[in-house]
Amino acid sequence: MTIPKLKAIILDDEALNIDALDRMIMAYCPGVIVVARCQNPLEAIGLVHDLRPDILFLDIAMPELNGFEFLNKFETLNFKTIFTTAYTEYAIKAIKYAAFDFLLKPIDKEELILAINRAQANVLLPSSTEINQHKGTRTNLALPTNEGFSFIDIGEIVFCQSDNSYTIYKLIDGKKIVVSRGLKETSEMLEKHDFFRIHQSYLINGKYIRKYNKSNSSVVMSNGEELPISLRRKDEFLMFIDKM
Repeated sequence: MTIPKLKAIILDDEALNIDALDRMIMAYCPGVIVVARCQNPLEAIGLVHDLRPDILFLDIAMPELNGFEFLNKFETLNFKTIFTTAYTEYAIKAIKYAAFDFLLKPIDKEELILAINRAQANVLLPSSTEINQHKGTRTNLALPTNEGFSFIDIGEIVFCQSDNSYTIYKLIDGKKIVVSRGLKETSEMLEKHDFFRIHQSYLINGKYIRKYNKSNSSVVMSNGEELPISLRRKDEFLMFIDKM
């Protein structure tokens, strides 16, 4: 069976950046065809509507409309957004705009290939539990770490633990990711996705609760870890699990 190629549009106000990315895609990503290249974000709105790409490679710092303002022009994002930028400080905001991936310029060949492989798996072999990509409803998170960025799905998170100004993400496969972001910001981002902050130090994913211990006011998560529930959050927690 022939696997269909993914359609991609490149939007960047710098022609040299477009040329460089286009060449890399042609050389290393045979499963992708670039159907349009554009330097003007206003013109690109029509191209996206008409060509319906699977992937949009989107620069952030552009005149007239920046990358975030560009995405705000769409009611629904029916494409995977891969941000391309030279500025790491945009990564956190990219999370809020359903970033599928985030590539720093100059774009690394291996990182591009990984992003494309993930997009192909996501588009061609979607999970039965996949949530459509909408503004404000994200399944993918770009997590800033000391090494760069880790991209995970929200559904992989069992719980998050505070570590001063850092947050430790505990994942369903047993991995840990230390993120340079406090638990308060993490809570604001995840609580709309059935996460609940049970304690000053813990934010849990409700779907991975396996047991509630009334005697010592704690929860046991799917990975076997037992976490305390603070006294002031207990009543809210009981309301939270009652709605699940």
